[in-house]
This record gives sequence, structure tokens and C-alpha cells, in this order.
Amino acid sequence: MKSVELPPGVSKEAISWSLHNSVDDPGYQPAKLTDAELEFCLEHEVRITGLNKLKREAKKRGFFIEGR
Repeated sequence: MKSVELPPGVSKEAISWSLHNSVDDPGYQPAKLTDAELEFCLEHEVRITGLNKLKREAKKRGFFIEGR
């Protein structure tokens, strides 16, 4: 991951796990992300399966996802 300044409420460990590990790994749990971490991951995820899983979690939380 490129060096990006993380917004408040975003844990480097949490987003790194979500963005760099297999979405089929039992440790991949978008439900454990904070709202800020989920939003960050939605903005930076490039894998189709990863993005779909994050979008499902966002939908459960009532997020509005523009253009995705």
C-alpha cells in the first residue's frame, strides 16, 4: 500500500488486513471494521470480490454508495 495519510478512526492494521489478505480467509471480517475503516476500504479496494464484500457490509449499515 502506498503511503497514505489515514483519517481519524482508521487503524492501519485493520485496513491493511482487509485490503491485502484473501477475502476467503476466516480473518477477513468487514463487520469488525469501524465505519471510517469501512469507508476507507471502499475507496481503496481494487479487487472485485473484496469490493463486493465491503459493499454488502456497507449496505447492512445503511451506507449510501455513490457510483459503485
